[in-house]
Amino acid sequence: GVLDRQGTLCLSATSSRKNPQGKIIRSTFVSTDFLGAVMRDSPSRQQVVILDIGLSEDDPLHSVARKKHLEAVRDQLSSAEHTILVSSTAIHHTNVQKGNFQSLYTFYLVEGLETGIADARGNGIITLGEWHNYAKYKAQLISPALRPALYGELDQVQLPIAQAPLNDPKLQYRREVEYFSRNGQ
Repeated sequence: GVLDRQGTLCLSATSSRKNPQGKIIRSTFVSTDFLGAVMRDSPSRQQVVILDIGLSEDDPLHSVARKKHLEAVRDQLSSAEHTILVSSTAIHHTNVQKGNFQSLYTFYLVEGLETGIADARGNGIITLGEWHNYAKYKAQLISPALRPALYGELDQVQLPIAQAPLNDPKLQYRREVEYFSRNGQ
């Protein structure tokens, strides 16, 4: 994410560009104003948005920009119907990633769903809270400076996201390993 000249948070994509003077070319970015308008216009009653954003420590305004980034995400996008997952709320190196283009947090979100391991209660349902907590825990094991966040209403945490297999021996074994690992055994 970057701030444009008006201080609006703009989300970058692979096609995002800056001009030779280092100013963003706004038409190549997605502003949170635009994203918020699209979300409000959607007929969906519940929405989850994942922002895999980072801000480099090399940015001379990183502390001011980070605060504005988070305020924009929280104030413009989260609501009773919209839950926002953010890969990190702390300043960190943008190259802290796993896989091709994913942050550690996003990598573990995907892993949590693909394997079903994010189902902390083992009841066959992965809730939004379980999903976020799994990815946050795993990402912070590798990079403690990361601070993934979930913005939204408390009741959204119980929102079912996916089903997890109940009687898969590999998943049961992995859950046991995770349990003992978290308890230092």
